[in-house]
Amino acid sequence: MSRRGGMETTLVVLILAMISAVVLGIFVYNYIHEARGKEAEKICQLSIYKSAQLKALGKEVLLQTSPLECDRTELTIAKADVVENGNINQQKASGILAEAMRECWQTVGEGKTDPFTAWNNKGQSYCLVCNTIKFDPALKKFMQDSKTGIKSPVPYLVQTNMPGMVKTYWQYLYNSEPRFDQSALTSIAANRVQEDSLILLSMYKPESHSTIATIIGGAVGILVGGPVGAAVLVYDVGSAFASCPECNGVGGIALVPPGMDLTQTLKVNVQGAQADVPVCSIMVN
Repeated sequence: MSRRGGMETTLVVLILAMISAVVLGIFVYNYIHEARGKEAEKICQLSIYKSAQLKALGKEVLLQTSPLECDRTELTIAKADVVENGNINQQKASGILAEAMRECWQTVGEGKTDPFTAWNNKGQSYCLVCNTIKFDPALKKFMQDSKTGIKSPVPYLVQTNMPGMVKTYWQYLYNSEPRFDQSALTSIAANRVQEDSLILLSMYKPESHSTIATIIGGAVGILVGGPVGAAVLVYDVGSAFASCPECNGVGGIALVPPGMDLTQTLKVNVQGAQADVPVCSIMVN
């Protein structure tokens, strides 16, 4: 082999090694980023369980020194994840949001455990943020140039079964059947999810024991507050915590846009009595 041929072979090997290193680096970064997110979810889940156990053991005094360890995490949606053939694949985008909401609900106890055990002030709504939604620069530019966006995931939640299950995302999140007709779903789908929207858990603790609560003046899942055209999912206040009688709370997972006044109140019937329930009066993280 000539000296020049040997140099070319060496150069090719070096280039391949550099490409492999870059690919490996990206893989390692993504793996570590995902692992950290899963670790944060597990820490939050365990801290909620610990608080519930302390209360069950009659150790309420220790709850004040055992705060929830639930950090807010970012859910970044990339252009590569959702754009196909020059269009946003709304099914894929909704699937990403639906899975994030499912993971949030699983982390906070699936409505079977009171995630706010350490806070027992009645007549308050407690909120815990799971994710802040972000878009990568490429997706933001694509949305701006194409004047398109990611639509509300509500129709997907209502119509799509969770992987390997005969239960829809909506049934899992809210422990109830959806109350939408097709025209309502079509209208809701026109709303767009904005960057910096929050996936959060909200729980209202009535001053008296309650088993039934409904939003007055509209179907569950109505759009309220926030910027015009923003996707806002209001939880099914009546059933999400039905499997946790000791919770004595109503609420659920909500998707709210940036700029929404979380202190605003909803008209809610609690055991036949009307109450003005704040979306969030106390934010715990």
